[in-house]
Amino acid sequence: RQFLENHGIINGIKPDHEIESWLYKAGTEKNPFIIARGIPPKYPKDAEVRYHFPTDFLHAGKIDEDGSIDFQDRGEIPYVDEGAFLAAKVFPEPGSHGTDVFGNEIIVPEPVDKTFAPGPGARISEDGARIYAAVSGQPHLDALGNISVCPEFKINGDLGFETGNVNFEGNVIVNGTVKQGFKVKCSSLTAKEINGAQIDISGDLNVSLGIVDTDLVNVKGCLQAKFIHNSKINAFGDLIIQREIIDSRIYLSGACINENGIILNSVISAKMG
Repeated sequence: RQFLENHGIINGIKPDHEIESWLYKAGTEKNPFIIARGIPPKYPKDAEVRYHFPTDFLHAGKIDEDGSIDFQDRGEIPYVDEGAFLAAKVFPEPGSHGTDVFGNEIIVPEPVDKTFAPGPGARISEDGARIYAAVSGQPHLDALGNISVCPEFKINGDLGFETGNVNFEGNVIVNGTVKQGFKVKCSSLTAKEINGAQIDISGDLNVSLGIVDTDLVNVKGCLQAKFIHNSKINAFGDLIIQREIIDSRIYLSGACINENGIILNSVISAKMG
């Protein structure tokens, strides 16, 4: 015990009778004996969210032989009915500190919680552990962790003076052109062409032709288009281009994918390459 104290070992030491018994039985084989053991810490369990719908899908349309994108062929884009079970949360569990044989406390961190909140078109259970669809539509997980269900708003033609600006919480489908000077704010947008409009969406932007003379495109998801001319793009996701990028400034948190096209007189910053 004096030897242990001289080495600062003061915690979790076995009682004297166990030590004496081992010393009495110990022979030349030198079998090890654990004489002191600290109190191990219990590490916390972080929160976990289990989604019951695809949260990351890239197939937004079918590419035809001429290079255009058919967004009517929606493929694996998820769709749920009202009342569908969307996600469940496993709540975090706190841990407990430990103590080593020197009497030092072993600190464990606090558990990490995760955002679990319903957005438009979704509802949460009374115990806060499950989220269900309140309407039928496309489930969506935004960059902040909110879960929503987005019904669609279709425009059979151009978005212009006949429709005015569009501020819609769900998905917007424009079968024509989003014209110059008009604003669109929605969850995701599918359009034939964007010409000088202001776009602000929390999901994906799919353009079957191109984006021209557009100075403000803020997209929190991915962006697909045939070409981009004289435009400024800000997107959190990937940019997929079929033909060319010309006279444009593009800033991406994802990747810039333009395998078969060209880039002329443009500035591109893409964190994922």
